[in-house]
Amino acid sequence: MKCSGQRVVDIMFLFDAIKNIDHHPFDCTFKNLILVKEIRNGFFSKFVFMCNFCNKQEIITNENRASMPVNSAMVAAIVNTGQGYTQLDTFSAFLNMPNMSNPLYQKNS
Repeated sequence: MKCSGQRVVDIMFLFDAIKNIDHHPFDCTFKNLILVKEIRNGFFSKFVFMCNFCNKQEIITNENRASMPVNSAMVAAIVNTGQGYTQLDTFSAFLNMPNMSNPLYQKNS
């Protein structure tokens, strides 16, 4: 599986998630993980990995669910600048980033 394009990530949350991967008793780490799929919901992503040594599955997300959801933040930013879905779609295209669907945009506005 190959991901392409940009993503919005909470970088420290991502680094901590990678750092905390530890498969006992084999001591597998992030270097043993192979990306098998990405599950996207707008700008929120779950990256599903499989360990090539012990076959344990790891899921790493692009945001800390305890903070403001990335989809809500993107919609709030666009609306507060007087823009709408079309401008978000254009913005995402320029950044080579998958956009959320219009129904998800409407749900978050």
